[in-house]
Amino acid sequence: MKTSSRPTPRSTRATRAVRSSTCRGRIVGINTAIVAPSGGNVGIGFAVPINMARQVMDQLTRYGEIKRGRIGVAIQDLTPDIAQALGTKYTQGAVIARVEPGSPAERAGLRTNDLVVAVNGAPMRSGTELRNRVGLSRIGDEVQLTVDRGGSERSVSVRIEQVPLRPPLPNAAG
Repeated sequence: MKTSSRPTPRSTRATRAVRSSTCRGRIVGINTAIVAPSGGNVGIGFAVPINMARQVMDQLTRYGEIKRGRIGVAIQDLTPDIAQALGTKYTQGAVIARVEPGSPAERAGLRTNDLVVAVNGAPMRSGTELRNRVGLSRIGDEVQLTVDRGGSERSVSVRIEQVPLRPPLPNAAG
């Protein structure tokens, strides 16, 4: 067997396998890197989830590029302390820390301290999950957010718009 004389970085190296799969052969992700300090695998790997890879593939096929969606909010994860301060019964979700003026979120009536607990009926466990869901949504689509505001739930429709070419908000959900 012929081996490559190409050096590999010390902390990570590209994987030879291009996918992660279950014992039944179902693809669940695409490997991106494996931690390998001395060239051997120590069992820590990083992969892109297959549902995200599929959405990216669909956008590349359709548009020839990735078009990230946004609603114009800065978000953070719901912590026990924040949940208590907001007076919510929820233990997971994405707290809106700031609403960008003139954004789709502002036009839809979202406010600072609103807690997003679902998008199109699917529960949101974290700010990262909301950011990914919004970012990979189609530009122009309308999403239905379930929001807890002051202990009462409401449904808010927000139209996804394309991320502008200026720097994004810190912790922005698209």
